[in-house]
Amino acid sequence: MAFQFWYRPRGIEADWARREAFLELERRRKLGLPLVDPNLIPPERVKLPSKEQLGPDFKIIL
Repeated sequence: MAFQFWYRPRGIEADWARREAFLELERRRKLGLPLVDPNLIPPERVKLPSKEQLGPDFKIIL
């Protein structure tokens, strides 16, 4: 938590981060790439709970 607080963009850095994000989105659009890489987090690292762990009343909305 302290790490996120200390290293978050503030003031002029927030403008820089916003501009970098805009430039990256434009670059990906021009190259015909997806705006967000679907494998940003490798699928084998994502651990989802089973239906039994979620319980019978849990609704999955896609």
